[in-house]
Amino acid sequence: MSGLNDCWLDGKGPGEVTTMRKELLGLLVLTALVAVGQTSIAVAAKKGGAKPLLIEGKKTLYQRVLSKPGAKLSSMPGKRASKQVVPFTAFYVYSRVKRKGKTWVQVGYDSHGKTGGWIPGKMLIDWNHGLTISFRDPTGHDRVMLFRKPESLNALAATTDFTEYDNLYSSAVAKQLPKNSPVVAIQPEAHIDIREDFYLIPIREYQDIFVGNEQGRLLRVSTVPHNAPVKLDQMA
Repeated sequence: MSGLNDCWLDGKGPGEVTTMRKELLGLLVLTALVAVGQTSIAVAAKKGGAKPLLIEGKKTLYQRVLSKPGAKLSSMPGKRASKQVVPFTAFYVYSRVKRKGKTWVQVGYDSHGKTGGWIPGKMLIDWNHGLTISFRDPTGHDRVMLFRKPESLNALAATTDFTEYDNLYSSAVAKQLPKNSPVVAIQPEAHIDIREDFYLIPIREYQDIFVGNEQGRLLRVSTVPHNAPVKLDQMA
């Protein structure tokens, strides 16, 4: 795999992120759903300074984005980039303009008017929810699988036959997933303590569903594979 993974998993409950457990339909519990928090106008730009754009339909929440691998900052829209950006850097959105048919976004490091430059819109991910997840220790549990499309995960949620799950999981663990597999990635085998080795899995979208008789939450997330190249021109 290379580039940016855009995938789905199933979450249960407001305080933790979960996949369908074996007793329910086969995936696992993720331990943390962290509200990174949206910034209110009450703590926004100082008087007379620039302010980030508001989320459409909101009066107090600002637009935020994350940088994709390969994103670079430019001093002006359309100008040659001068600074590489670390993947998944969080920015506030200050402006959006069109130049020669391409969207450029003016980004800032905070909501107080500290802008950093311009990045092509195709190199950014909308992140207005400001939510992330982290994996729990896989010791004694199945590792979490991430799915290409929500329909595949919904299909597993609608069945009580674990055969398909078992086949998918075995293939993922053995690193033998076919190209047409609904699974695009699996949680690392070793536990990564986010408190000691920080990583970011942003939630881009969520849907409420039922997993058997229990309510769950389908999460759309993005990940960057550990072997992704630094420079990428095309992103999903």
